[in-house]
Amino acid sequence: MTEYKWVERIGIAGVIAGLIFVGVELKLSRDIAEAEAFREVQLAWADHIASFWENEGTADILQRGMHDLSSLSREERGVFHGLIGKAMSILIVEIEMGEDGLLPPGHFASRGPEIAGILNSPGGSTWWAEMKPYYGRYGEIIDASRARYPETSITDIDVMFGLEDGANYHREEIRRLGEVVDDWVTGMRDVIEE
Repeated sequence: MTEYKWVERIGIAGVIAGLIFVGVELKLSRDIAEAEAFREVQLAWADHIASFWENEGTADILQRGMHDLSSLSREERGVFHGLIGKAMSILIVEIEMGEDGLLPPGHFASRGPEIAGILNSPGGSTWWAEMKPYYGRYGEIIDASRARYPETSITDIDVMFGLEDGANYHREEIRRLGEVVDDWVTGMRDVIEE
């Protein structure tokens, strides 16, 4: 009877160890998914912000629109709307991913100065007043982030992104971060596969 108890205990220990291993593997898989999601969102944001300055015409429309939206022609307003609207769409994806636990806590809040820089500018503020009703609950979340930086406006965003050189720097920093995340994900996959 004592041999049976030992076999039973070893079996129970094996089951418990197996469950712990499965739990660790699930946690590592979730960490990998979070890291990949974080990287993709960072790259999408960096690429879009850098696209503001990819050609002189777009940069000019953006700068004039942020200073005075009414100074833009109908076609230019369309370009301006596309640029700022896509930035807001990326922010909405970030909000949703954060709510789903796929981005680090506070990630969206780190966008505050950039959001404020765009939407607190004279033209950005006019654009946002027209567009906010279409953003539903996300409009309120974006406004709350924007409100934390009431003094940030177009002049600050010029400094933040620094036109061509700043946009390229911003993009390269995000790509470098992506490489670090890629290395970490590869390492985590190697651990899971072992």
